[in-house]
Amino acid sequence: MIVNMLKNSIIKFLNFVLVIATICGCSSKKESFPMLLTEWKMAPAISAVTPSLNKIAVTAGDDAVKEPNFPTTNWLKAVVPSTVLGNLVDNGVYDYLFEPDNDGKINVYFNDNLSKIPPADFENQWWYSADFTIPASETGKRFTLTFKGISYAGEIYVNGTKISNKYINITDEDYLKNGPTLLYPDAEITDFHEDGAGSLKGVTDFEAYKTQFTGSMRTYDIDITDLIKTGKGKNNIKVKVTKPVYYFDLTYHWVDWNPMPADAMMGITGEVFLHSSGNARLSNPAVASKVDIDHKNARLSFFVDANNFTSSEVNGTIKAIIRAPDGQSVATVIKENVKIPANAYNHEIVLRPSEFPQLSLVNPQLWWPYLSGGQPLYTVDY
Repeated sequence: MIVNMLKNSIIKFLNFVLVIATICGCSSKKESFPMLLTEWKMAPAISAVTPSLNKIAVTAGDDAVKEPNFPTTNWLKAVVPSTVLGNLVDNGVYDYLFEPDNDGKINVYFNDNLSKIPPADFENQWWYSADFTIPASETGKRFTLTFKGISYAGEIYVNGTKISNKYINITDEDYLKNGPTLLYPDAEITDFHEDGAGSLKGVTDFEAYKTQFTGSMRTYDIDITDLIKTGKGKNNIKVKVTKPVYYFDLTYHWVDWNPMPADAMMGITGEVFLHSSGNARLSNPAVASKVDIDHKNARLSFFVDANNFTSSEVNGTIKAIIRAPDGQSVATVIKENVKIPANAYNHEIVLRPSEFPQLSLVNPQLWWPYLSGGQPLYTVDY
């Protein structure tokens, strides 16, 4: 059954009238566990101009570095989400360059300290590494690794295996060529090597492209069930990050009063976490509400994506429980015979008040702007 048994990730939706948080764990058989991966290590690839960074630069080839037991003891501690530069500043790497502020303290933002950081430290890629273990109680479940943003491109290895994005929505290698853009809508389609390809310049092989997880604002879900160990065995993730190319990559941008940092905000800039589930999993819950002008009724529509990790159709039941701000259940919606196609990714399931009258709430408690009223928060458990 596709019945949520979790209460571990809450997403708030502010629509200025009725606010509902969705709690969506999304297991098809047992309760799953969340694991947020925040403690990492990092080091530059090849070389860097700052002596302390060049000393720890990784000169070995990818085939060696990707292995779980590759030594990282001299790598720098890194926090995720963050940027490479942010972690370097936190580690005090550039303190010797900075002018103390008026209180005699080191402050990267004082005077022109930020501009003293050498951009050449970020011309090469950077490696990230994280180790983790999975309790033996999770044996037999499916495991999904989620990245909420990599700036700008990352090659991901799990226990030494390079990951390919099987959920990619680009199906033709011609998409790798340069062509019309918003700025140049009449541009011709050219080869792979022309200027303007950003961080993916020179990537001509479609299979190689699928191993490039690109996008500062994108979310990637990766099924790593067959690559990891449960119990006492250590697991390892490595990510080789390429910085964005200013102007040509769709990422963070800057203006004269908000200058670009030396690393162009490269790094693992979104949360990274691990889920366990059954053969099907729910994700990306959303709620839309429409409140009558007299505020006496609210009609809710629920949206949630379903993933099927098997090559067979999954058939089950989805259950949503709406709870008032005090935690009391106010409505329960059950949709039976929900079919999730084989190998489906982000297959949308919709629950509407026209089909389920329970989604019409009488005298709802509304979320008001600050100083205009209270901020009661409803929740939905799947």
